[in-house]
Amino acid sequence: MKYFKCILLLILIFLSTIGFAQERCVDSLKKLLPLIHDSVKVKTLIQIGCWYGNMCSTGDTGTNRDSSLLYLNQAFNESVKIGYIEGTASVLFARSMDEMNRHHYPASERYLRQCVPYFEKVRDSKGIACTHILLGYLLYQQGRFDKAIQELQIGISLLQKFNTSEDRLGISQAFEILSVTYGLKGDLAKGFEIAQNELAKSQQRNDSLGMAFPLLIIGDLYESMGDHNIALEYYYSSAALGGNLDLYLALQMAAVHNAMHQYDSALYYYRSASQRDTANYSARVYLGEIYLNQKKYNEALQVFKKSTIFLKKNNGYNGLLRVLPDMAKLYVAWNNHQQALYYAREGLKLAQRTGARQYKAEDLKLLSEIYSSMGKSEMALSYLKQFMTLKDSLLNDQLKAKLFGYRSRVENEKKQAQIEWLKKEKQVSAQLLELQQQRLQQASLLRKILLTGILAFVFLGVIFFRNLTLKRRNEKLLSERTQTALQHKTVELEMQALRAQMNPHFIFNCLSSINGYILKSKSESASDYLIKFSRLIRMVLNSSKKTVIPLEDELEMLRLYLEMERLRFQYSFNYTIDVKNEIDIQNVFIPPLLLQPFAENAIWHGLMHKEGNGHLEIELGMEEEILTCIIADNGIGRHKAGVIKSKSAEKQKSMGLQITTERLALLSREKEAKTFFKIEDLSDEQGNPTGTRVILKVHCMDAIESIAELH
Repeated sequence: MKYFKCILLLILIFLSTIGFAQERCVDSLKKLLPLIHDSVKVKTLIQIGCWYGNMCSTGDTGTNRDSSLLYLNQAFNESVKIGYIEGTASVLFARSMDEMNRHHYPASERYLRQCVPYFEKVRDSKGIACTHILLGYLLYQQGRFDKAIQELQIGISLLQKFNTSEDRLGISQAFEILSVTYGLKGDLAKGFEIAQNELAKSQQRNDSLGMAFPLLIIGDLYESMGDHNIALEYYYSSAALGGNLDLYLALQMAAVHNAMHQYDSALYYYRSASQRDTANYSARVYLGEIYLNQKKYNEALQVFKKSTIFLKKNNGYNGLLRVLPDMAKLYVAWNNHQQALYYAREGLKLAQRTGARQYKAEDLKLLSEIYSSMGKSEMALSYLKQFMTLKDSLLNDQLKAKLFGYRSRVENEKKQAQIEWLKKEKQVSAQLLELQQQRLQQASLLRKILLTGILAFVFLGVIFFRNLTLKRRNEKLLSERTQTALQHKTVELEMQALRAQMNPHFIFNCLSSINGYILKSKSESASDYLIKFSRLIRMVLNSSKKTVIPLEDELEMLRLYLEMERLRFQYSFNYTIDVKNEIDIQNVFIPPLLLQPFAENAIWHGLMHKEGNGHLEIELGMEEEILTCIIADNGIGRHKAGVIKSKSAEKQKSMGLQITTERLALLSREKEAKTFFKIEDLSDEQGNPTGTRVILKVHCMDAIESIAELH
C-alpha cells in the first residue's frame, strides 16, 4: 500500500500510517464519516477500527472488540464496492494485526495470506515484503520453524530494496526473529553470524536502535547456552541503546534473573512486560516458571494450565514448547509420575515435530529422570542415551557458537585497539603540525608587522581624504537643506495667512445668519442657531492654529454648519455624509475647513433658489493616500445661479472658493502631490440642469505623519 510504511515492533505489530490515534482524534474522525467518500472514507474507517483493535490488545476488550470489527467490516465492504484494491488489502492486513494482537495465530495467518493477491495486483513490493516477514513471525509462533525461516528470508530480501530508516528497522527486527528461530533449532553459530553481521551494519550507520536488536539476539544465544552473566550484559546494552525495554527483552531479563534465583528482579521485569500485553499467555509462562523455582506449585499450576489451554487453542506451539516441560517438572516435584510422563512425552512429540533441538534435549533428559525415579532403569537408560547423543551435538554447536562469538569479540577488540592507535597517531601528528605552525608563525611575524604598518599608513590616508570629502559634501547638503527649510517656511506662512482669512470670512457668514433671525424676531430659532454656532466657533478656534486636523473633527464641523444652514433656510434641504472604504476618520488628517466652502457654495448658489426640497450629498472615499470628496446638489445649476446673481452670494463665492483654491494650490506645491478640485454641471436626459457636483482630491496624512507635521 502506498500509504503504508513498514514499522515492525518486534512482532511487526502494525504499519505506521494506520497508527493509533488519540481518543479525541477518533471522535473527530467519526464525525467526518458522513462527509467523506470513496478511498478517503475507507482509510478513515480503517484507522478507527485499528484504534479499537489496539484497545483490545492492551486488555480493554468487550465493546472495543465489537467496534473494531464493525468499522473494519464497513471499510472492507466499501473498498470492495468501489473496487479499491489497496483499501481491501489494508483491511485484511488490519484484521490480521487484530487477530495477532490477541494471539490468535491461525486466524491472523488466514487473513494475512488473503492479502497477498491484492498486493500483487497493485505491485506493492513493500506490502508483499511486510506480509512475508509477518507471516514468518506467525509461523515461528506456531512452531513451523523451517517455513518461518523461508518466509523471513524472502521478506528480508524484498525489504532490502528500500532504504528508509523504517525499512532498516524492520529488517533488523526480522533478523531478530530469524536468529531466535535458528537458536531454537540448535544452530547457534548461524544465529551468532546473523547477529554479528547486523550489529556491524548498524555500527557503520551509527544506528543506536539498529544496534539494540542484534545485541538482544546475542544475549538470547548466550542465555540458551547457560551463560547468564554474559547474557545480562548484552540485554542491558540493548536496553540502553533501544531507549526502553520492549516486551520480549523484558521477558528475557525476567528469565535470566529467574535462572540466577534473583526472584525480585525476575518479577519486576515480568510485570514490566505484562503491562504491555495483558492478554499474552506465552508471557504468563515466565511467571509460572518464577513460581516454580520459588516452589509455589499451586500458583505455578494455575498459570501453566491457563496458558496451555489458550496456546493449544490458537496453535501457540512455540509457547507450548516451553510450558510442557515446565508442567512435567511441576508434577515431578509433586511425585506425580504419570502426569509428569504425560507432559514430558507431549513436549518431546512437539519438539520432534517442530525441530526444536534445545527443547527436545530438555524433554529427553526429563523422561530419563522420571523413569529413573520410577525405578524403570531400562527406559531411563534409553532416554538418557538419546539425550547424550543429542547433547553432544548441541555442545558441538554451542562450542562453534562460542568460538564464533569469541572470534567476533576479539575482532571487535582488535578494531577498537586499531581505533585507539589511530587516535594516538592522530594526536602525535597534530602535535607535530602544531610545532610546525608555531615556527611558521614566528617566521611570518616580522612580515606581518611590516605589512600592518604599511596598511595602517594607507588606512589613515584614506580616512583623511574621506573625512575631507564628507565635510565638503555635508556643507553642500546643509546649504541645500537650509534653502529647502526656508521654502517650506514660506509656504507655511502663506497657508497661515490664508487660514487667517478663512476664519473671519466663515464667522462673518454665521453672524449674518444670526442677525437675520434677530431682525425677524425669531428668538427661539436665533437661540438654537446661536448654540450650534458657539459649538462650531469653539471647534474652529481650536483648529485654527493647527496645520492639519483629524477627518473626524472636519466632518463634525461640517455637520454643525449644515445643521445651522438647514435651520436658517427652514429645513428646505436635506443632506447626507457617506464615508466609504472603511476610512479610519480618527487617524486620517487634512487641513481644517477644507470641505465647508464647497458645501456653502452648493447651498447658497444651488439649493437656496430651488423650488421644493433640495438635497446635498457628500461622499468620501480613500485610495492609497488620496482622499476623494464628492459634493453633489440637486440645485438650479451654475447657469441659473449666474442669471440670478445674488450680490451677497457673489461676495461669498469669490471669498470662500478663492481662498480654498489658493490653499489647495499651496498644498500641491508643498507635498508634491496632485491636490485639486473640479466642478461639474449635472443635467437630465433632455439637457435640463439638475444640479452641480464638485470633485475634490486632497493628499491626506496618517497619525504619524501628522505628528511630524505639527513638530
